[in-house]
Amino acid sequence: MMDHWHQVIPGEILDLKYDNLINNQQHETERLLNYCGLEWEEGCLKFYETKRSINTASSEQVRQPIYKGAMNAWKNYESHIEPLIETLEPILNAEDLN
Repeated sequence: MMDHWHQVIPGEILDLKYDNLINNQQHETERLLNYCGLEWEEGCLKFYETKRSINTASSEQVRQPIYKGAMNAWKNYESHIEPLIETLEPILNAEDLN
């Protein structure tokens, strides 16, 4: 799916993978900030310690570190979604399934 958007607006999208963010938060955050033209701050790794008011539905989530418990949770359902995986496999990056 992202190939479509990369073709429509080439060079305008930075791909971030959740697993990479979980495994190397500082590096991936630095990549994102660099892409956005923003400077690194140590507080970026401890965003959940902010004292600012957060007025969104996800305010409780923002006050917690990045959730790592969901990594590979899809594998619990692999047998149920196998037909879908087989159908989508030609367009999915093999790395996304591992």
